[in-house]
Amino acid sequence: MRKIDKTCNLSVAYRDWEASIEGNHEKFTDSATRAKYYKDVIMQLFYCQQGLCAYTERLLCDDLNFDVSKWEEGKYVGDKPEFEGQVEHFDESLKSKSGEPEGRKDWLWANLFMVHSDTNTKVKSSHTISIDSPLKPDRVDYSPFDFFEGSIVQERFFFNAKEDLEEDLKEEVELMIAYLGINYGTLPKKRYIELVKRNAIFSILEDYEIIEYTTTFELFDQREQLTFNLDEVI
Repeated sequence: MRKIDKTCNLSVAYRDWEASIEGNHEKFTDSATRAKYYKDVIMQLFYCQQGLCAYTERLLCDDLNFDVSKWEEGKYVGDKPEFEGQVEHFDESLKSKSGEPEGRKDWLWANLFMVHSDTNTKVKSSHTISIDSPLKPDRVDYSPFDFFEGSIVQERFFFNAKEDLEEDLKEEVELMIAYLGINYGTLPKKRYIELVKRNAIFSILEDYEIIEYTTTFELFDQREQLTFNLDEVI
């Protein structure tokens, strides 16, 4: 789970509106608010996350769709593109529930990420995590290398808590790995790693841009330590 710079520098109309709200927001399902700002939110998030899922680093949106030329006067003016994923509220307690008459902090920028849909609905949705968590990926002091190390089990690549963490923090990191679904979807990750290894075999890796699962590659020593059966990818 990479560090994310969440500077809202393109969807300025949304940013200024959100900053001006005192008290509760409109619900995230409010149709009028969504018509004004939803596209601005998702595309700014994709810009900040470089098109990747905030938790798994799976590619969700092509970078052409969040090129800066798509914004004019603080609004995203491009057509809503095809993409995978959903807006995820990191701290679910700040999002209003369906039966509530009013919103909570539903549009709070600091609480929003784009996340792969299955990761969000099948894993994260059942867990409430504080917005103050040290493993929130847009924290100024967050670094994945402070918390995670990698392991390979049955040719699958996983994040684990670092062995040298204090016991309480190590337990928290393991919980967050489970709660956020950081290890969810190992098959597409394995396929992508195989693609990169195939390019390495044909000696073109230096020219091959890694666009998904970048933290996985960095944890495994810049691709050299990715050891699985190369017969599968030749």
